[in-house]
Amino acid sequence: MKLKLGGHETFYLRAGWLTKGLLYLNKKNEGTFSTTEAADYLGVGSNMAKSIGYWLVTTGLATRKTRMLP
Repeated sequence: MKLKLGGHETFYLRAGWLTKGLLYLNKKNEGTFSTTEAADYLGVGSNMAKSIGYWLVTTGLATRKTRMLP
């Protein structure tokens, strides 16, 4: 049985993703993985870039900024 994690934007954690993601965060000093710039820097598609951001948060290596309500 194959594990499905939640749709087309969710991918299994792959070797090198956490390192790439941390290098991107260090370069940009900001945690936005939903831009084309992030995907280009990481060398992956936009859905995989979002997934890298997800895995960084899930593993505790990064935190997600929450939107403040007025």
